Amino acid sequence: MCSLRHYETIGLLTPEYIGQSTGCRYYSVRQFEVLNTIRYLRVLDMPLSEIADFLQNKDVELIEEKLRQQKETVVAKQQELKRIERKIDNRLKQLWDAQNSVFDTVRLISVPSCRIVWVQTSLTIRGFLDMETSIRELERSQAEAVAFLGKVGVGISEDNQLKMVYPKTDG
Repeated sequence: MCSLRHYETIGLLTPEYIGQSTGCRYYSVRQFEVLNTIRYLRVLDMPLSEIADFLQNKDVELIEEKLRQQKETVVAKQQELKRIERKIDNRLKQLWDAQNSVFDTVRLISVPSCRIVWVQTSLTIRGFLDMETSIRELERSQAEAVAFLGKVGVGISEDNQLKMVYPKTDG
């Protein structure tokens, strides 16, 4: 019911007749065909403005082009959702790793290639907030938006490791 009123408001579907005393809207069989077309194209996530354009022109080539464009949009959305799914999977793995880590043990592990960003500077870390300035600097240096949530680390040079100088990190 709300959709019908909305479609009427934006000029997509006008009732055949509106009762004078009741305000009831009456639709013909022909209008149900239009409504079915609207519903079908909405299921395909086509914007109402594109649907209106098609309904006004009823050109087969136009709808073919609109469907091709919509397919491109859907494929792009699928790729974005896959990327998000990979990020969620990675985060779940990181959480599992964090919960099952053995502390006070150094391990050499292999990880798949991934994007790494860094700031090469020395800083002294006394608490977790001491890294915030460096994290903000990393964010500013990246062209695309980067969210740093966990998996932010520091490195200690071999020289400082041999000297057992741990409070100061080397980037």
